[in-house]
Amino acid sequence: MKFGIRLKPLEFESLTGYLERVSEKNGMPFLRLAEIVCQSKKYRTRDISSYELFSELNIDLSLTAKIVGITIATLNSMTMKPIYNLFHSYWSERSKYSFQTMLNTDKRFFCPKCLSEGVTHLLIWQVNEIKVCHKHHINLQNQCYCCFQTQPYMNLGKNTRRYCNKCDADLSIQNSKEEVSEEIIYEQLELYKNWIYLRGEQIKKTPAFLDDAFTYCSRILYVINNQETLYIQNSKIENQNSDTRLLLRYLRINREKDACTLHRTLRIIKQKNLSMKEFSNLVLPLTHVQSLSDRLNPPEKTFGVCLASWCTSYQSNEKMIAIERTSNRMIRKGALFYDAAICLSCSLIYARNIQFIWTEMNDYILKGYKTILPLVEEGHSLYSIKEQTGISINSIYKWLGYFANRKIIHKSIIDQYTPKFNENKYLDKIKYINKIKKIDKTCLAKDYYGWSKREYYYFYGDKKVMEYFALNISSKKWERPQRKSRQVKEKLEEYLESNIPITIKKVASELNISDGWLRTNNYIGMIKEFQLKQREKGGIEVYQKVMEHIVQNRYNKGLYMQKFFERNGVSLKTMYNNHTGFREWFKQQESAHRKNYKEYIEKQLADQAKIIIIEFLKEGRSISKHALAKELKVCIKTIKANSYIMSLIGNHS
Repeated sequence: MKFGIRLKPLEFESLTGYLERVSEKNGMPFLRLAEIVCQSKKYRTRDISSYELFSELNIDLSLTAKIVGITIATLNSMTMKPIYNLFHSYWSERSKYSFQTMLNTDKRFFCPKCLSEGVTHLLIWQVNEIKVCHKHHINLQNQCYCCFQTQPYMNLGKNTRRYCNKCDADLSIQNSKEEVSEEIIYEQLELYKNWIYLRGEQIKKTPAFLDDAFTYCSRILYVINNQETLYIQNSKIENQNSDTRLLLRYLRINREKDACTLHRTLRIIKQKNLSMKEFSNLVLPLTHVQSLSDRLNPPEKTFGVCLASWCTSYQSNEKMIAIERTSNRMIRKGALFYDAAICLSCSLIYARNIQFIWTEMNDYILKGYKTILPLVEEGHSLYSIKEQTGISINSIYKWLGYFANRKIIHKSIIDQYTPKFNENKYLDKIKYINKIKKIDKTCLAKDYYGWSKREYYYFYGDKKVMEYFALNISSKKWERPQRKSRQVKEKLEEYLESNIPITIKKVASELNISDGWLRTNNYIGMIKEFQLKQREKGGIEVYQKVMEHIVQNRYNKGLYMQKFFERNGVSLKTMYNNHTGFREWFKQQESAHRKNYKEYIEKQLADQAKIIIIEFLKEGRSISKHALAKELKVCIKTIKANSYIMSLIGNHS
């Protein structure tokens, strides 16, 4: 199929606007063309707005190009795909979402004068910050002047977007009563130039888009500060600009892809009176980039000294090694610690707190050694100590288990906190216990291995155990969301491929993370996207199975669909709810089946009639409708309604 009339795309015309114009010129309703080029067999009008955002998902571009007679590249140029491709290596999933929020796909904006000139829809009209038509310098509209109805992104009736979706009023005769000031027009034209430049080919070869994400952020910082150096001292950022603080924080924690948003870039260059062309062609001084990199990534980390007075490395940092965490940050009960390190002599973890003071993180020294241990050696019971200090029993057992393991408790009571048996595989057992999602690990230790709390915490205080959890488990526990992206995506792709139902709880359980972590780090959108793909994939499979079932039952009067859906583990109601086009499609298939079955029965009856007619001819009997009806044992109406039999009678009359 090819259109005879082919039109040239207009500047910044949207893909739907172009297809709407060309289909109207060729006498075909746009929604009919949308059904043809829809990539999946089911067609949904709500997907049309995504043609401009994700053209390859819901539309067959190769088929569309063949029908309208232009290249796929030209079709892509009428979408936001060029901007996606431009920032492809810079943006994270969060940044892509922020770009989508810059566009309006819920309601349609239009210029009445452009409509009167034959323009159906321009992509630039859907950019939130564009409020004025760049050609006629009047405000863009989104409501009908007649019925005041806000216009949806696409008209669902037969009329094009030149007419109101509700009352069919001609929107091209609508007058804009508000006058636009010269200042606003100038500002809007500058915005328009930026968006035109973003979608062009020239921008790909500019310095800004030949660099990496870090250098792109450096470029933004350079524009904000308008200087070659940024002054960063320790963890404090000496700059009052909120954008600077945010960008530096992103760079410090290796999340530069969250900083490279188009929204932030356009806002900042607008503040600095720069165009997108000037920004992308700006040549940065190498000293600026190098200085920023050196200050954010110091070549060596310096640690404080060990603070445990019983440790052989007391007041020394020779045995300190770094614990790698997300942006080298750890969290303890809501408090932040930085530059974490473990002393290999005493196995305690140290870090700098928010005031940049070097401290031991888990209170083994301040509360355990200086508070709890003296009370225990004085003869106080553990529950008495709990009442006096307000410290939990588990914390007390943890500290005492550590001190007993290191032989720091007085010899008169050390036996009370030391196991009376030898345990060689305690590390493997504790590792196994900590993999299970349960808060109180001591209960698991008792159920699985018969360990008491004292025995569990004695083994937990061992040097090998403490170093294992500090250097291995903890670094994964606080892993950056971006580092989990690949794992989450791979697991979702695995479920999609193997047709395993995708749920948030299942993904969280498989990756050993919580549902809340997935929600907090914006993975729900990705999971819902794969759930939609799975429903669509499952829907397509059901479509195919339904067609096969209908073909198998083409000679049966009924289709027996209830048994079919029970056999395939899906209900008709589920298909109706999850696949909006299925109801209409299934009705068409049922209608076609009834028609085909009726035709099959008529042919069967005609074959019998043919045999009877041959016998009548041999016997010399006259051929009539009444005689055939009597022989076939049917009524006269059935004979008259059967075109095949009537044709046979006509041939032998």
